[in-house]
Amino acid sequence: MDTRLYIELIPSDETRDRLGELTDALKNTIKGRPVEPSKWHVTVLHFGVAEHVFHDIRRVMPNLTNSVFQENLTLYIETAKQHLPSPTSLTPTELSLFGINRSVLALRLLPNDDLIKSHDQALLDLTTFLKGCGVDDPEEFMKSSINFKWALELSPHITLFRGLRDNPDLSGITIDSNAMDFSSADIHGIRN
Repeated sequence: MDTRLYIELIPSDETRDRLGELTDALKNTIKGRPVEPSKWHVTVLHFGVAEHVFHDIRRVMPNLTNSVFQENLTLYIETAKQHLPSPTSLTPTELSLFGINRSVLALRLLPNDDLIKSHDQALLDLTTFLKGCGVDDPEEFMKSSINFKWALELSPHITLFRGLRDNPDLSGITIDSNAMDFSSADIHGIRN
């Protein structure tokens, strides 16, 4: 499995339309690549590429076997599927630059109680997975892990542009702060 795994909220058709209008309006201001609408999502919790996670855990658990890892990964995916977030609405708050050299533009969203609970449950499922792989202190491990260092905090956003070539002035851009609907959730990177 060489695809990134993450738990995602999927925008409704109406939200996709609004994101499309926002992206179109920004194209004259933003010098970068717009993200394909089919890739718009809110990450609830990022797992990473399974093979990379295996090697990451082996940094601290060198005796971890592939079979034990795969067994725990299968259990993690089954458990995470049972705890997928319900459809919800989130309020846009701002456009924000982040990433390497601030080369990504995202629409930040205010987390609601349902999303916070979903993230907390996803984090608990991840902690159980790491303990099953023999990691004694999952929280400390996550802090040092390239795969999981962002899992401890919830920062809901939708990436709109990548590869920005300059540092755009976002101060004059107004966003529609009406709630956006997310109609479903899934685990990206697995075949259902």
